[in-house]
Amino acid sequence: MKNYKAFTLHYRQAVSALRDMAELSPYDMAADGWALSTAKKFSKLADVFFGSTNSPRLQRESVALAEERGLSMERLQMIDGHAQKVKKQRGAAWKLRAELIAHEGTYEEVNALGNQRVDELIGEKPKEKGVRVGRPKNGMVTMSITDTQRRIIDFEKTLDAIETTSEPRSKALLEAFWKHIDGGGGVIKPEYRTVIAIGLDQSATILRGEGDESIIGVSDGTTMTGAEIVNLAMSGALGDKIYAGLFHPTAGPVNLYEARFASGKQRILAMAENLVCPWP
Repeated sequence: MKNYKAFTLHYRQAVSALRDMAELSPYDMAADGWALSTAKKFSKLADVFFGSTNSPRLQRESVALAEERGLSMERLQMIDGHAQKVKKQRGAAWKLRAELIAHEGTYEEVNALGNQRVDELIGEKPKEKGVRVGRPKNGMVTMSITDTQRRIIDFEKTLDAIETTSEPRSKALLEAFWKHIDGGGGVIKPEYRTVIAIGLDQSATILRGEGDESIIGVSDGTTMTGAEIVNLAMSGALGDKIYAGLFHPTAGPVNLYEARFASGKQRILAMAENLVCPWP
């Protein structure tokens, strides 16, 4: 047990070690037995805590607090990892380092706080359209496609319409994909049964046309704007009949207008109650 205690005590003297490492090159440390990749990480961290900076006061105070609290190398690396994500915002990196160093919590709690702060500072990075092809491995390659939900879901419907074997879905879609490519086909024109779902507490506002652009849930799990619905209606893609379903916030479907038969009415209301996946 005493060896563990000694190891832990030494492990928490990270700031003192980094102070010495700031005077060494990664190759000097590699000569002492460290893996060169690890030595380069240490050298980079030492430069952060003891190199030049635009926030010398925050750096000095943070280093002193980290040494006083006996923070480990692992925790300092984690903290700096979060700070590096916001370094493009002037002064934000050292402010975040200072906050995380001062936060009295477990490693996991500090890490969670770091993730939260990064999300608040830079927000979620929007996805970019494109096709990405991975590196070949064992004769296989992965290709991913990112595009608008409308184009991708319509293409998925196209693949679903192609007759394939009873393989698992991912393999069946792959077989359908190559059949589609080899056949030179395009994308099928989607067909919709249009149900306008109106919440009882929102119906008056909707009827008066108040508010910003409306977002409509579609039965294939995607969403459309009001403008897209109008354009589809004008092109004839919404069929010859549009239904309006009235829903109570807690009781569920209340009524469906313009329906001829009760069984069909109930069926459509049931389909429309959850227009998009409740677990996105």
